[in-house]
Amino acid sequence: MKWYQKITDCILHCFFPVHCPYCDELMTPNLVACEQCQKEIQSVNIFNETDNIRCISPFYYDGIYKRAVLDLKFKNRSDYAKILSHSMAEALKQYFDFSEFDCITCIPPSKNSYRKRGYNQAELLAKGLSLYTEIPFERLLVKIKDTEVQHTISDAQKRKQNVKDAFTVIRQHSDKIQNKTILLVDDILTTGATLGECCKELYKNKAKSVIGITYTFVENKEKVIL
Repeated sequence: MKWYQKITDCILHCFFPVHCPYCDELMTPNLVACEQCQKEIQSVNIFNETDNIRCISPFYYDGIYKRAVLDLKFKNRSDYAKILSHSMAEALKQYFDFSEFDCITCIPPSKNSYRKRGYNQAELLAKGLSLYTEIPFERLLVKIKDTEVQHTISDAQKRKQNVKDAFTVIRQHSDKIQNKTILLVDDILTTGATLGECCKELYKNKAKSVIGITYTFVENKEKVIL
């Protein structure tokens, strides 16, 4: 993050105080958590590799990390996204040089989901990540099919079938994909069905490489239901 952005954040803090995403207490801007919660944070920075995706996650989907990402996603705490994305940037730095990526994009929401929530948490995380890494953000994908909400489906194969052909590339942005290395952002990695489907679309449009990154990773698939 550039120095002038840090100064801007401090000024904004006077009017819009920054809250810790793990306990909601007021905290100093430009930190990842309040002083007390910082003592609890232990990143694992896992790099999951499967046939469909390669994905980095700084935390397991558990404890204070689960609570923070669920508050971001379901309790209208969009202000948490920028703070949480800092840990994602630190995890990414363990495996890649930021300059290796041409752009950052994110999993797109359905129209109904966006209408209800008023924001896309994956996009907010992606924009925060862009701020810390200076990798440009681009909207490259759109959801074209209504699906069941993934977190209500516990079976991995059903989750995969649920999102099959649900996404496509925004046609006028195809030139931003060809021969490019793309960082694909979401909030939670469970079975990888959604990330895998979006990766497939990006590769179909001749992406050079796609790396996924999420804030949390579900280690035990029995924890799928939120």
